[in-house]
Amino acid sequence: MTIDNETVDAEFMDISSTTIRNADATFSSDVFMDIFTRASGVVLLYDVASLNSFEHITNQAYMYVWMCKRYRGEVGSCEFVLVGNKADVLQTKPNLREVDKELAEQWAQSQGMKHFELTTHNREQVQEAVYALMRAIKRARKRAEKERNEESPRPKQTKTTSIRNKLATAIRKPPPST
Repeated sequence: MTIDNETVDAEFMDISSTTIRNADATFSSDVFMDIFTRASGVVLLYDVASLNSFEHITNQAYMYVWMCKRYRGEVGSCEFVLVGNKADVLQTKPNLREVDKELAEQWAQSQGMKHFELTTHNREQVQEAVYALMRAIKRARKRAEKERNEESPRPKQTKTTSIRNKLATAIRKPPPST
C-alpha cells in the first residue's frame, strides 16, 4: 500500500478476541502470544451498539496484547487504533448506541491512540483507520531508530590542549613550595 507517497509492506491478520474470551480446552495461548509479540500494530475493534464488546476490547484484549509484548520484552513496539464498528446501524437506529463516542475517544487518547467510528461498508473509513495505524507504526519506528542512534557509542574525540586548558590547569595547581 502507498501511504504519504511511500510504499509500505503490511501483513494483516484477523484475530477474534472472542477466542481469547471463550477459550476452551483446545485454546493455545502460545499461538496468540507469538502473533501478538510479532505484531507492529493492532486494531482494537468493538461494536458501537455493545458496551460489553467495548469493555472487553479495552480491558481484556488490550491488556492481553500488552502483556504478550511485555513477556517477550517488546513493550513499546506495538501501535494501536481503537475502532468502533457498525456506525451505519446508528444512522437508522440511534437508540441502539451503547458506547458513547466521547468515552471511546477519551479512552483511546489516554492510551496514545486514535479512535474511529466506521462501517465496514465504507471503504474510505476503513482505509483511514488502517492508514492511521500504519502512520503510527512508521513514527514509532523512526523514534526507535533515532533512540538507537543516540544510544550508540560516539567516536572518541581526541583532546586538544588549548591555551585556555593550560591556564585552567596552572591556576588549579598549588604554588611550588620553597
